[in-house]
Amino acid sequence: MRRIGWLVLLALLVAACVPGQQPSAEEIVRRAQSAMENLEEVHAVVEAEVTPADGEAMRIVGEGWMQDERARATVLEASEEELVGALAVSDGETGWLYHPDVDVVLTGSREELEAYREENQEQSDLPAEFDFNSLTEAVDELLNITDEELVGSETIAGLDSWHLRLTPNAEAPAQLSMVGGTVDLWISKEYDVPLQVTYTGGSMGEGRVTVREYDADPTFEEGLFTFTPPAGAEVMDVATLLPERMTLAEAREAAGFTLLSTPADTAEAALIDVFRVRDAYVQEFDGTLGEWTLTQSAGAPEHHDEEQMAEAEAVTVRGVQGWLHSDAERGWTMLAWEEGGAFRVVAGGLSPESALELAESLE
Repeated sequence: MRRIGWLVLLALLVAACVPGQQPSAEEIVRRAQSAMENLEEVHAVVEAEVTPADGEAMRIVGEGWMQDERARATVLEASEEELVGALAVSDGETGWLYHPDVDVVLTGSREELEAYREENQEQSDLPAEFDFNSLTEAVDELLNITDEELVGSETIAGLDSWHLRLTPNAEAPAQLSMVGGTVDLWISKEYDVPLQVTYTGGSMGEGRVTVREYDADPTFEEGLFTFTPPAGAEVMDVATLLPERMTLAEAREAAGFTLLSTPADTAEAALIDVFRVRDAYVQEFDGTLGEWTLTQSAGAPEHHDEEQMAEAEAVTVRGVQGWLHSDAERGWTMLAWEEGGAFRVVAGGLSPESALELAESLE
């Protein structure tokens, strides 16, 4: 019996000296979620590539630093050259978004900038969307709506990583299962953080986000988390760009000019939101014709797209000259005209014919 006891003890000692057994997919995910929740500082270079099923491939490379509540992210490379150099900086209380292509700096509190990003989440010129913290938040959300299978291990950004395959679970939106495709995720064995996620084989096209460089113990240079706007750059308080929600009646009373709208909600055009941004009054519509907005101001919007206006086709709308610009590939149309001392724009997922028809129906 003593001999058996020694053999058992020897086996336990040997087992303790052998490298850890391969963890389950569930355990890897649990470690990753814990690591992401406790991430305090990091420096990373992240590359994102997206090829829509019916569109042109897009690519962007961003570099990000994070230390507690402070962060900095900049665009190093992009398929759209005007994005290169875009910068987002936060010192924990105040933040700055710099767009060198238009030489504009947006600044405000963290709460105001976060609200601005949420309002403009479909825009591609917000570099903070490509920092490492945002990547981990997106992966954490993805893990909550999928089941994971351990495929193997590979090297990503020079780090040994677990390779997981994700499939939608009962918590996933129905659309996720409908589009099909395969989602794969790579998680660092050493740091338990996500280093790559890919989507392939589905109706949405293909996508990949990869951490090219990862530093868990970075050195932060003095002044990294502050920003001084370049000389000559236009500095704008982001609070002035946040929408002020109101009813249509309130907007009409406040506008100071005749504010047009559709005669009534219909299946083709149902009013879903009304708000003011600076001096412009915006109405959002949705319906069988598509999603679109009606924007009206006492003068041309301060930052309206003059290049699009220059390329637009001259048309007659409501008895005056207007400008029509349409992008068939994107399924997007903009119709602009001046009437009654106000500048008015119908824009969105409409055909040119629908845009003109809707403009004529406004009262």
